[in-house]
Amino acid sequence: MKPTREATLAAVLVLSLAAGIGFDFAVEEVEAPEQIRLVQPLFDERSVHCPRPPIEGESSSRLAIGSAEERSLPIGIGDERIELPEGRSRFVRNSASSEIVGYGGEVVASAVATVEGRGGGAAAARCAKLASPEWYFAEGSSALGFDQRLMIYNPFPDEAVVSISLYTAQGRQGNANLAEGTAVPAGQTIEVALNDFIRQQRLVGMSVVANRGRVISWRAMKVNSEDRPEGTQFTLGATAPSDTWYFPEGALEAGIDERITLLNPTDEEAIATLSLVTSGETVQPPRLVEVVVPPNSLVPFLLRDHIGGPQRNIGGAGVVVRTSSGGVVAERVVFYDNELLSGTASEIGSTRTSAEWFLGPAVDRPDGDSIILLNPGAEGAIVSISLLSDDRGPQSPDALQNLSLDGGTRLKIPIARWTSGRSFSVKVSSDADIVAERFGSRGDDVASVIGLPLARQTEQ
Repeated sequence: MKPTREATLAAVLVLSLAAGIGFDFAVEEVEAPEQIRLVQPLFDERSVHCPRPPIEGESSSRLAIGSAEERSLPIGIGDERIELPEGRSRFVRNSASSEIVGYGGEVVASAVATVEGRGGGAAAARCAKLASPEWYFAEGSSALGFDQRLMIYNPFPDEAVVSISLYTAQGRQGNANLAEGTAVPAGQTIEVALNDFIRQQRLVGMSVVANRGRVISWRAMKVNSEDRPEGTQFTLGATAPSDTWYFPEGALEAGIDERITLLNPTDEEAIATLSLVTSGETVQPPRLVEVVVPPNSLVPFLLRDHIGGPQRNIGGAGVVVRTSSGGVVAERVVFYDNELLSGTASEIGSTRTSAEWFLGPAVDRPDGDSIILLNPGAEGAIVSISLLSDDRGPQSPDALQNLSLDGGTRLKIPIARWTSGRSFSVKVSSDADIVAERFGSRGDDVASVIGLPLARQTEQ
């Protein structure tokens, strides 16, 4: 029987593949093999994307790197390959946006920075687990004395194109120069100065949407205003609205102004409730129940203005934001101006809980250092904290082991007696799902950073 054309072609292809020979004509007619399409997701799964120093030419930063693996792990930083020993954290100086890749396991990382000049100070931000076509920020300002930059990083070998939209309490604000599309070259970071594109606005939210490709975006802002404490905010954006946001750190007391801003970048109205989580209970202020966030708009909540009576000075309190309809992006900004602290810090909330967390330093070589744990569940948790350094195995002081955290409460744990003057990362382990954040100070300046989850959520 005479072989068919298809059978002959198949036989030739099999022989050529066995001999290591490829044909150009087959590439155009046959889809890419499945294993090639899986290379990028696998790379993303084992890598994190980290920012360059937040203000170009005016700042320096280091990366704190950890691992979810209970073994030594080779990692790559750009073209360099180093070993991450079991139970340790590596600290590397950072001058550009970069990928950290775990060869054979998952890595996590965050950046800690120092910004020079007026409006400078300490700052910290998470590295991103994944690139995304969308990024959102609920906070920001173009007012006099606020110098805000968007950092947009393209880690891939092809150019990306992004459009930027602005949001205020009056709705979405168009700007032709930002909306028409901005190129982000392969492997590079671009910086967009918000003040160059919008008139003075006290509060401005933003979205970054990639028309082509995927990117990562951080917000950096120097504050040098007559009516606000001087300092720097540094924040990784959110990739999507969510129905739940957690903020372990925060306080309602004299000399501290905390604001939670909710951004609704969708075309549907959102309804949200903000609850306060203290060391003893969860408190529900009536004025923060089922607040409306209009479509394509943002709503700020200066907490002390929405809380009456003795709760106005409740002290340390985390915040949980939940929506009963729609989704929002939630970001917290705190200004500290008291006898001990003077500065500002910002953070996008966490959308998830976990039984294990990695926290890099909030401040490099801190004077003050604390871990804040929030348990949003109904059941209690038992939590232990380990300190991870570059030059020795994990330290697990007795005072930081088997801490009790009741359901619906938070706990702030000072750790400066062990970390003062040195940079440590921290691993938090719990027998229930919680949320962890780190707060630090150097001199009177402050910074905070929410942790990075290391484990899958436990069964509820």
